[in-house]
Amino acid sequence: MIDEPRSLDQNALLHVMCADISKQRLWAGQKLDCEGWKRLFTDAWCREIGLSPGQVVPSLDGQSVVILNISTRKLKKAQMAELITWIYAYCDNEGIKLKAPESYAQYREAAAA
Repeated sequence: MIDEPRSLDQNALLHVMCADISKQRLWAGQKLDCEGWKRLFTDAWCREIGLSPGQVVPSLDGQSVVILNISTRKLKKAQMAELITWIYAYCDNEGIKLKAPESYAQYREAAAA
């Protein structure tokens, strides 16, 4: 399991969790979409476990900066399980209510269709 890539079910779960959170919380006064929350969580989790979350580089035109994040697509199954557990703990600490795990099965079925 250590070297197996993250599963499609894990990916679906992560996306539904982030979508749930995006409907309930603002971050820095802004509404973030699922992708924004996923990036925030991945960054915080990487820092907590000692992985480099990515790097900041100048944009191609030099007018801004771009953050080259670690991609959840590259996570192994065990790492994705840790990230999902970390998000559950964050939500518990912040009083964010997530859907029951059974409801995620419906999302997986819809995404597969």
